[in-house]
This record gives sequence, structure tokens and C-alpha cells, in this order.
Amino acid sequence: MSARKNTAVVVVDMQERFLSMLDKLTRRQLVHNHLEVLDYCRENDVPVVGIRHDIVAFGKEYVYAIENKIAEVSRNRYFWKDKNDGFSNLKLQEYLSSLGIERLCLMGVFASRCVISTGQGALNNGFKIATSRDLITDSNYSQALLASFDWFNANGTLFDRYQDMLRTL
Repeated sequence: MSARKNTAVVVVDMQERFLSMLDKLTRRQLVHNHLEVLDYCRENDVPVVGIRHDIVAFGKEYVYAIENKIAEVSRNRYFWKDKNDGFSNLKLQEYLSSLGIERLCLMGVFASRCVISTGQGALNNGFKIATSRDLITDSNYSQALLASFDWFNANGTLFDRYQDMLRTL
């Protein structure tokens, strides 16, 4: 299967400290789903961008398994951010544009803050966005997470399952 050439996957803040705020079952399922998407990216040459929050208190290291999986993708790059929006780092937009990317599939934590902010930054920079309910989360299944689903549904494409999103890559 050949991936669409104009799509990239963006992994937002999958850092150990952030994930430690999730319950174990949510964390395990989220990491599993991300690893599945990253396997697809590796097998289908879909570019992957990792975005890390540059705050020492939150820890700067991605979950080991995700870090290793991103490294297996031939077209991968990391960007630091100091605000919720990954596009606060102007090099992100520059890099994606250099690849001819038009659409971003977002996944990560926290849906109601950093993922939505990065999604809004993507829209502001002319990108289309998509995500799946099982690729984003918050510290608990809350009204904020439900509102995030509504936001993505209104501003991009929201899939119920990551497998459905992969069919569109």
C-alpha cells in the first residue's frame, strides 16, 4: 500500500512525565496505538514529526518505545516548543512545507491543550488536520477531552479508530 505523499504524522508531547499523569490502562493503550501508527509510517514512508515541550520539569524524553519507533521511520524529525502550539517553533512549518505536506494526522497528550493548540497552529499555517479518538487523550476522561473531540470534528477530521485514519494516509 502506498501512502499519500502530502500527509505527515505529528506526535505531540509523548514525554514520560506527561504520560505518568495517565492511568496505566490509558497509557498502555495510547502507547500501543501510537506504536501501530508508527509501524504503518515506517512501512509506508509516511513522514513523522515529534514535538517536545521544552520544560525541564516535564522531562524532555519521549517514552522509550515511541522514541525507538520514530527512529525507525526514514523521514523523521523532532522539534522543541516552549508553548502549547508546536507551530510556535517556526521551523516546524518550514520543514513540513519543504516536504510538500498539506495534511497532518495528530496524536498525543494532552488533547485539550497541546494537541488542540498544535492543531490550531496547523490550520493557521494552511494545513488540514485529522486525528482519532484513540490517539489523543487527557489526564482523565473528562469534559475537556470530549470538547477536544468536538473541536477536531468541527475543524478537521475525527476518526473513531486509528485503523480508519490509517486507511486515509
